[in-house]
Amino acid sequence: MLTLAAVQSSCAFASPDHLDRAIQRELAALATIEADHCSACRWLDEWCAPKAVKEDLACRLEARHRTEREVHVLRLADLHQKRMLLTMSEAVEHTDADSSGFGAGQGRSKLPTLLPPVWMVSRSDHGRAGSTVPA
Repeated sequence: MLTLAAVQSSCAFASPDHLDRAIQRELAALATIEADHCSACRWLDEWCAPKAVKEDLACRLEARHRTEREVHVLRLADLHQKRMLLTMSEAVEHTDADSSGFGAGQGRSKLPTLLPPVWMVSRSDHGRAGSTVPA
């Protein structure tokens, strides 16, 4: 489990705006890759060539598409994680700043309460295992 200090130090260089711009750049790169791939597939469909040649080229196009996307998808996931950690860090700082006096933070949490999944409390469950609502 990460500590608040670890989260803050990992996000110290990043501001929300910086991360948001980087996320937008990755999304734009992925959109460009997707548009290029769709264009290449349309060209391939319209190309007059033997079926075996077209199938071979289609396999290579798919492999190239996966390879080109992979680096951006991984980068996007990393940026998303940093953005979420920064958001959580800011929420904790905000909660700590709102608290005052001795024993601050000992009361009810200001963070949203997580609810159990719907299937655990569904009325249609009729008392089966995992139900938290009387039938």
